Amino acid sequence: MKALPALAGAVLLAVIGWLVWPSPPGPLVLHAPSVTVTIVSPRLGTTDLDISAAPGAFILAQASMPLMGYATPQVAATAAGGGHYTVSAVHLMTTGPWELRLAITPRGMPREDLLLPFDVTG
Repeated sequence: MKALPALAGAVLLAVIGWLVWPSPPGPLVLHAPSVTVTIVSPRLGTTDLDISAAPGAFILAQASMPLMGYATPQVAATAAGGGHYTVSAVHLMTTGPWELRLAITPRGMPREDLLLPFDVTG
């Protein structure tokens, strides 16, 4: 009969942990006049970007943290069709304030540079 109280204690501990353990943040959506960017998981580690912009554009993306001098390599977004683009495995090295730098060149138009601030949580 000692197993029953131990099992009940383990279940209670698991439930309490589930209630108080922080869940990972959901997607973060950033808006600019001609672009919408979804940071799939704005947390420490790697994340993907989903970008909506003019169809046929060429997009370069880079995440930077000027406060610490960190920057990811500049990466060309992959066209997914219909004005949607993706960037995979953007590495966010630390928590805190970051900037997403986008260089967007719509077909036949001049390049537009955007700076979108966001925060990375643990």
